[in-house]
Amino acid sequence: MAGRDGSLTVTVRGAREVERAFDKLPADARRELTRGLAGLAGHFTQLVRAAAAADSRPARRAATTVRSRVVGAGVAVEAGPHPLLFLSEFGMDRHSGWYGKPRYRRSKEPNAPHRHVGAGSYWFFRTVDEHRDDIGDRAREIADAVVHNWSA
Repeated sequence: MAGRDGSLTVTVRGAREVERAFDKLPADARRELTRGLAGLAGHFTQLVRAAAAADSRPARRAATTVRSRVVGAGVAVEAGPHPLLFLSEFGMDRHSGWYGKPRYRRSKEPNAPHRHVGAGSYWFFRTVDEHRDDIGDRAREIADAVVHNWSA
């Protein structure tokens, strides 16, 4: 999801019933859940940054703004704001920004390494989609462990 401030956000959450059930857990159990999800969020942030570093230099620079946090019983991963974020994530085939100055108008070099604009994500959302199932499985394992340790 694109934010008004030039950022991208992906939030991964469980079902509302599961979140309500976790709200009823003791404080120790909620802390354990938050700790496990924070570790998972950090791992996911590293995956997104690695995908950006493998993609291009503008993506690597934009990926310095990728961060994650635990939101309730879910994980939110955000990127931005950064001037190169949308350029590196979705590509561009025109001269704009500093590259739109008159002295660059005749340049044959593209503004970004991605020549197929509109092909979808290049590093952020692609990584989210590729790892969605794995992240979901690991989050369920964390939740199962919390429920197993604190259930009657």
